[in-house]
Amino acid sequence: LQSCGQVTLGLITVFSDDEDAAAETVMSLKSFSFDDTIENTSAYWEKMHVSCSDKVWENIVNRNFAYIFGCCCFHDYGAMITDHQSLPLTWNRDNYFMYKHLETVYSLTGCHDILDIMYGHIKWLFSNMIDNGWWGRSHLITGRVKDLVFQFDQQCYPILELYDFYQ
Repeated sequence: LQSCGQVTLGLITVFSDDEDAAAETVMSLKSFSFDDTIENTSAYWEKMHVSCSDKVWENIVNRNFAYIFGCCCFHDYGAMITDHQSLPLTWNRDNYFMYKHLETVYSLTGCHDILDIMYGHIKWLFSNMIDNGWWGRSHLITGRVKDLVFQFDQQCYPILELYDFYQ
């Protein structure tokens, strides 16, 4: 086989209930140059970067933030999944600690994109309460209850999250 040189490929994935809107989004993204996209993406993430004197700690904070913000937050829904690969569910306890990490990064950077995610998650939580005023043990990102089991500790975390948001 003979090498044909270096090739750079990009993959655009759009999730939407509306096929025409998804196609329109993809077509609008095709007009961006690869270099501009990389530059804009780098600038976007740079404004959320936390700097620390301890570079190991800095790496831990930023990699955890990148995972939560990039893989687990559904920006349009407000849902935060616990694990994007093996268990794509929301769990109030786990989401609370993810939320706290977002809150910490927001307090250090002031980036309003993070605040929007935090607020969106609270709206999502309270719009997906079960009719009798409590939350299931776990939910799908659509808000449908996965485990219709009352678990006391799962009831505390949404309230704590709401309290923390308004502090």
